[in-house]
Amino acid sequence: MRKTLILNILFLVGMTANAQKIQFGIRGGLNVSKESNHNFNVANYGPIEFGTYFRPGLNIGGLINFPTGHKFSTEIGVSYSMLGYRDKIFEDASSNEYFYAKVRSHYLTVPIVENFYLFGSSFYIELGTQLGILLSKKTSMNNDVGYISFDGNNKTMDCAVLGGLGYRFTNHIFLDIRYLHGLTETCRLYEGGKTRNIQFSLGYLF
Repeated sequence: MRKTLILNILFLVGMTANAQKIQFGIRGGLNVSKESNHNFNVANYGPIEFGTYFRPGLNIGGLINFPTGHKFSTEIGVSYSMLGYRDKIFEDASSNEYFYAKVRSHYLTVPIVENFYLFGSSFYIELGTQLGILLSKKTSMNNDVGYISFDGNNKTMDCAVLGGLGYRFTNHIFLDIRYLHGLTETCRLYEGGKTRNIQFSLGYLF
C-alpha cells in the first residue's frame, strides 16, 4: 500500500510537467480528530477496550492544482497536520473513577485528491488518498506535569482515504471540508487505533 501511494505521488508530479493552467496555493484550517476505539492488554485484567474522543488541531500547507479534464482537476499537497484524541481511562476495572489522557500527534501529510465539479466551476466533490509521516507523538495525563513519550512504539506511516466537498468563491479563494479515514493502526501498544479526522480548510490559489 505504501509503495502504491509513493508511486502515485511520483506519477502525478510527473504529470504536472505537461499540465496547463497549473495553480500553486496555500491552505490551512481546523482538524477535529480522534482514533478509532482500541484494545489494550492490561496486566491482571486482560484486554480492555478504550473509547476515544475528538480533539481540535491545526493544518497548514501548500498545494499544486491543475485541470485533468473538462470537469476534473487534481490537487497534490504537502501539509503539517496536528491530530490527536482524548482517552477516558478508569482507575481499575471495578471503579467508576477515571481520568483523561490527551494524545497529540504531529504529521507531515501528502494528500492526492481528484476534484469533480458538479455545477460550473464552483462546487466540487473531492476523492483521494493521503500518506502521513509521523513527526512526533506525546500524551499528557490529568494533573500530571510534562509528557509521556510513545517513542519506539509508534508506526511512522499513516495511510488514509478521504472524501469531501469544496467551493470556489473565486478563481483564487476556496473552502473545503474533508473526512479522512485511516487504514493503518498508529501504535504497536494496542490493537485498533486508526485515524479519524474531519478537516476544515480555507485556501488561496495564486
